[in-house]
Amino acid sequence: MGFNTVLPPNSPSCAETQNSWGWDNNVVLPPSSRHPGGVNCLFADGSVRFISQTIDTGNLAAFQPMQGQSVYGVWGALGSRAGGESVSAGF
Repeated sequence: MGFNTVLPPNSPSCAETQNSWGWDNNVVLPPSSRHPGGVNCLFADGSVRFISQTIDTGNLAAFQPMQGQSVYGVWGALGSRAGGESVSAGF
């Protein structure tokens, strides 16, 4: 199961349609948990951190270009591969 770093943790997920083999490509799935206030996330370096659902998500109404920095704030930077963002703040 995957998730997107667009909507903050514990937000409602949304999808355009569901076809016979699952959801189509227009899906936004934020991580969710039963922890009040956020989620525990496992990072590629093996560390686990609690991410607050109030993390900076930038401008959710902005269009995200195919390359470059994420427009979705610190939360979006955590999910981008090569945008060059600093992600040390906002946890």
